[in-house]
Amino acid sequence: MAGQRERRAPWRLVATGPGPAVVVELDAGGPPCDVVTHLDVDESPSTVGLTVWAGRESGAECVGLPALLGTFRVRVPLAQPLGTRTLVPGSS
Repeated sequence: MAGQRERRAPWRLVATGPGPAVVVELDAGGPPCDVVTHLDVDESPSTVGLTVWAGRESGAECVGLPALLGTFRVRVPLAQPLGTRTLVPGSS
């Protein structure tokens, strides 16, 4: 993922796993003007904080606000499986 951190994108948990990962979905405009650009993950023994950043792809020339194109799913790798921890919006 490469691009600008223009906005925090609200997400919804849709699956855990396989392995140490979760899958979230979010609404975005689509490439190249509104894509997932970064994932900030902060893991503790009781919670996993997740901030999904969206914005323009590197080098994209976009004018105005992107139209909503659809719902996109993103696999988020974790250091350990989610297990009994709570997945929460991050504070980054």
